[in-house]
Amino acid sequence: MANTSSLLDSLLSEKNYNRQFRPGFGGPPTEILTDILIRSFGPVSENEMMFSMDCYFRQTWYDRRLSFRGDIDVLSVSWQFLALVWTPDTYFFNGQSSYLHKVTVPNKFVRLFPDGRLMYSM
Repeated sequence: MANTSSLLDSLLSEKNYNRQFRPGFGGPPTEILTDILIRSFGPVSENEMMFSMDCYFRQTWYDRRLSFRGDIDVLSVSWQFLALVWTPDTYFFNGQSSYLHKVTVPNKFVRLFPDGRLMYSM
């Protein structure tokens, strides 16, 4: 646990990381891979041209500033980690409304891989 905390502290230190800048700032656009797992679909209202859907939405991208070496294959971190790193500003075009389950804590899951890949699921 102490090694993981010190690893995250060093990756996110002010001299190493600024969340205001996207990964690769000044270079090509940051590619965000997305996928959706639909848990349920419906009801559909043809008259109002609306539908309801319950899903998992996952985004994956590389932020080489967060790459690390060590014996850890994948680091599962708290959803609070998201406030410390750059995240994509993803939106659903023509979306009417949405909400995130927050039963006890927000339903978010974050994994960090040694190559700097982040997987963010909600």
